[in-house]
Amino acid sequence: MRSGECWQALAADGKLIAAAPVLVLANSSDTTRLASVAQALQKIRGQVSYLPAENLTAPRIVLTGKGYVLPAADGLVVTGSTYDRDNDDPAPQVQSHEANLLRLAQLLPGAPVAADAAKLDGAVGFRCVAPDRMPLVGALPDVDAARMQKAGLSGAQLTDLPRCPGLFCASAYASRGLVWAALAGELLASLIEGEPLPLEGDLADALDPGRFVLRQARHAKL
Repeated sequence: MRSGECWQALAADGKLIAAAPVLVLANSSDTTRLASVAQALQKIRGQVSYLPAENLTAPRIVLTGKGYVLPAADGLVVTGSTYDRDNDDPAPQVQSHEANLLRLAQLLPGAPVAADAAKLDGAVGFRCVAPDRMPLVGALPDVDAARMQKAGLSGAQLTDLPRCPGLFCASAYASRGLVWAALAGELLASLIEGEPLPLEGDLADALDPGRFVLRQARHAKL
């Protein structure tokens, strides 16, 4: 909640945990549980499979394509990952292991892989994905204020949108978290401090969390 010039984090009993003038939501799919962007985000299941290193000749470098396989570590080779829509099961599934083995065969053609999908272990995570598959990085829009002003926003630009003061987010990295996170952090710091941006303005606009509000306003759907 915001109190005066600061955002406050409160415990379940109402006790103040921390307060600051700037708050960054970097909590994946829970971002929109705390602040709206006028658009639902998706949670898409992904499963990796753990193969005993003696079951295949693993690459010495990370190999990617339609999936990936990592070099062996601690006797295991990690390969994946599935993209399971409409599946919220947090436990590894045999069919997902089977899909990962098919990807592995494409990544390592001709390399024998001795693995029984039913006996493999693995791990499951859930990606946060925006409808346009782009991350959300920047100042969060004030959706309620935008709806009150919607008549004047039909031809608006991102700079015209009302924003929640001091509230930013870095979320919806989908399958590219390791690729996006460092640059997104630099972009976010530049936006907060009013410094020159580390990438082109049109790219920053493509990541702006206010883009969904703007699109809806332009199409009279806000």
